[in-house]
Amino acid sequence: FKYYKNIILGMREIEIDQMSKRYIKSKPFSKKTLYLGYILAFALFIFALISHNHGLLWLFLTLLSAVMNYHIDMMTIRANIAPHLFSSLLITRTMGIGSALSMLVISTLFVHIYTGRLDKDTLFGFIMYIAVNMIMFFLPGVNFVILGIVLVALKFLVCLGMNLMLEVSIQEIIFEHVAGFLSNILLFLILGEVAIGLFK
Repeated sequence: FKYYKNIILGMREIEIDQMSKRYIKSKPFSKKTLYLGYILAFALFIFALISHNHGLLWLFLTLLSAVMNYHIDMMTIRANIAPHLFSSLLITRTMGIGSALSMLVISTLFVHIYTGRLDKDTLFGFIMYIAVNMIMFFLPGVNFVILGIVLVALKFLVCLGMNLMLEVSIQEIIFEHVAGFLSNILLFLILGEVAIGLFK
């Protein structure tokens, strides 16, 4: 327990130092603005369910991922549970690779630039997002959930290897990459079949 407590405390100290730099680079949104973003995303989700409109689905997934990524970027301890990987793979399967890449650029790249989070491992992770979405695009006949879980695992293993080579801290690997891996696996297991059935 003491070991894990030290990891968390170490992560917190690193994040507090980075947060002070991010606040200098970017003007943080108020809590009301963040809550408004979540409410708007929920409203878009309801309209997308009612209409089965792919454009509204894209807006919902893009807005939700962008708001969550911003919120996570500005947190003291950054547990990356934003759904942009699951969302992009769903968009690739239902709307095409172009829509998925535009969603990723807006919800991850632009957000990380604004919050000062863009670094070497973030850029490599973005390249991996493109790679796994390309695989999803070129394998349209494979079961969405099975292929999605395989691609999430593939991205995690490749990024883990790269992060170890870049000597990324174990705290960041645990809170960002392991958390992201587990959350995306759960999204595919719980929502994968439902989501693809609603919007395919």
